[in-house]
Amino acid sequence: MIPPCIMVIIIFIFGLCIGSFLNVCIYRIPNEKSIVSPPSSCPCCGTVIRWYDNVPVLSFILLGGKCRSCSAKISYQYPFIELLFALMAVHVYMGYAVTRSNPIIEATYYSLLCACLLTASIIDLKYYILPDEIIIAGILIGCGGAFFFPYLVNQNTMFTGLLHSLYGIAVGYGALRCVVWFGSIVFRKEAMGLGDPKFLAMIGSFLGFKNVLLVIFISSLLGAVIGGMIVFLFRKNKSDTVIPYGPFLSLAAYLTFFYGNSLVQWYWDLILR
Repeated sequence: MIPPCIMVIIIFIFGLCIGSFLNVCIYRIPNEKSIVSPPSSCPCCGTVIRWYDNVPVLSFILLGGKCRSCSAKISYQYPFIELLFALMAVHVYMGYAVTRSNPIIEATYYSLLCACLLTASIIDLKYYILPDEIIIAGILIGCGGAFFFPYLVNQNTMFTGLLHSLYGIAVGYGALRCVVWFGSIVFRKEAMGLGDPKFLAMIGSFLGFKNVLLVIFISSLLGAVIGGMIVFLFRKNKSDTVIPYGPFLSLAAYLTFFYGNSLVQWYWDLILR
């Protein structure tokens, strides 16, 4: 039995490595490039990055944030994503999986959800798209985990585990698809991208339909408050501002996974006083 403190270190290091791979996905998927080959190279000089220059975070520090060959600056996005995902993986393990019966399987399952949320959010922020590759992969992982390991979604049988995911997919996609349809009628233009309903369907495959409803509520609240502040403070042309909704869905899904029950209980206590 590995002590929890050692497991946290292992998960953090492993999370850094996965975060490095997520950076590859963030760069290559929107540009329709393979995430497998060719090896990573400097976008400025084209030099293939050696393995010792590709160690997560550490290589960035040792190289001073510059390419070894041409001294071009390396974006801070790379160490940021590596560190952020490593911390998310540790949070999943410490905040949820360590108290469960199969902590490694459960930490892996929900860390993969976090990987999909983080990758899709950064791509949406940069390119205003939510790639189908990430959504399909997430749905397959969500449904597969719920079917083969139904306890991951608090179900007792493979059948109920799969239904849990399928209901989440249906409600997630259907609810936001109705918003898109209704918004196009009211505003006479597309109020939301068609990728958002599919992205929420992926979230639903992990969290189920009840939590999907909470994700919709929290993401709408976050979008109204944070999005409104961004438009008011930083955008000159406020009438034609486009703000990606994917990051709000991701943050809402993350909050719902960890704090959904507490938030619902707080809300009921508040209105029943």
